[in-house]
Parts: sequence; structure tokens; C-alpha cells
Amino acid sequence: MCFLKELFAKSKRFSFDLHKAFPDDCESSVKLLRLLSAANDIVFLQRLYLDYAHQKDDVGKEVKHAEGNFILLLAMGFLREGLSAFKHLYEDPAAKKLFPKLDKEGREALSFLESETYGATSLHEDVLKDIRDDATFHYQYGSYVKALCSIRQHTGHFIIGQTPAATRFLIADDIRSEIVRSSIDFSRPDDNDVRDRTERIFKAMGRLVSFSHWFLIAYLDEHHIEVISDNND
Repeated sequence: MCFLKELFAKSKRFSFDLHKAFPDDCESSVKLLRLLSAANDIVFLQRLYLDYAHQKDDVGKEVKHAEGNFILLLAMGFLREGLSAFKHLYEDPAAKKLFPKLDKEGREALSFLESETYGATSLHEDVLKDIRDDATFHYQYGSYVKALCSIRQHTGHFIIGQTPAATRFLIADDIRSEIVRSSIDFSRPDDNDVRDRTERIFKAMGRLVSFSHWFLIAYLDEHHIEVISDNND
């Protein structure tokens, strides 16, 4: 058996009784699982984005750049969904009782996520909502019309490759980028504001994963769940 405070000395795999820890009639357990799923997806997409530029293939630089940008958009879209899952858990009375038991890092993540989930200028209600709805998960007709009206470039491009994988309709990427620019509002004269929004997005990704980590530990501790190391060392 391994004590929970020892779990993160190094990467290990652990086991526990699933149904004892996450009973299907417990709302907070389901809400936590939704958040953990979002954390998994965000971590994977971040790693995919960072690794993708260094992968060798035959699709060409322009195609690779456009695909890398789309991976980043997906991460932003899933961050918005993750903040929605966080909000659902945050408002759960049983979950709230565990917040004081979080580690310092967990409490700091909680505070940051709270500020980026609630309020008209929060990432959840402002920037990420538009990116998720208009540029990532949907092809909103009105958003494409608006982007066509505001885009400043005059030449469109597309690439027809020898294989479907090497084909890219770059004009569609340009329009999608214009939709994102409208969401983040790059037209503002204050570059620091744009930089601040971008930094907040990446910070929120890390904080959501950090909060998920520490809340899971507090949750398992609270429910007296035995956690067993699968490693022999």
C-alpha cells in the first residue's frame, strides 16, 4: 500500500477500487470524472502541439503549420469544455468541502480557475466561448461571413498534394484564423492586452490539470480509498 502524499515522488501507476471511489449514484464523482477527462485531453493536445513541429513527414511546411495551429485551436476548445466541467464541480456542495484540504498548489489553481470561469471577461465566458463555438467545434455560417468582411489579405491559396494528406485549403485556414483574431481581438491598440489573453489561456491549461491532480488526491483521501502502487520498486 502507498500513502497518497507519496504518490508524486516520481511517475508511477496506481490502482484503486473504482466503484468504491466513484459510485454511479454520487454526483460529485461523476463531475470529477468529467474534469479528469478534460485534463487528459488538454495535456495530450498540448504535447501533440509541441511535438508536431518536430515530426518528419512529407506534407510540406505550410500544411504542417496550418495543422499545428488547428491542434492549438482544439486545445483551446477543450479548455473551454474543461472550464465548464470545473464550473459544474465547483458548484457541487460536496466538492466545496474538499477545497480547504487542497495542497497550496491546488488552492492557487482553484483561485485562478475560479477567476477564469466566472464573470463576463473570464476566458470561459468571453474568448474561449467564441473560439470553441466559431472556430473549433462548429463551422458557423455567420462567423465565416463576418471573417470574409474583416479579413485584410487579398490573395487566397490552396495546395493539392500527391496524396490527400498533403492537400490543404489554406484559404479556409486564413478565414478560421481571422475568426480567432476577432475572438482575441488583435485589433486592439494595446499589444499587452492581447499578450495577456494569450498567456491566460496557456496558464489556464496548466492550472486545470494541476487542480485536477490535487483535487483527486483530496477526494480519494476524503473517501478513505486505498491506493496501491502497481510498480514493484
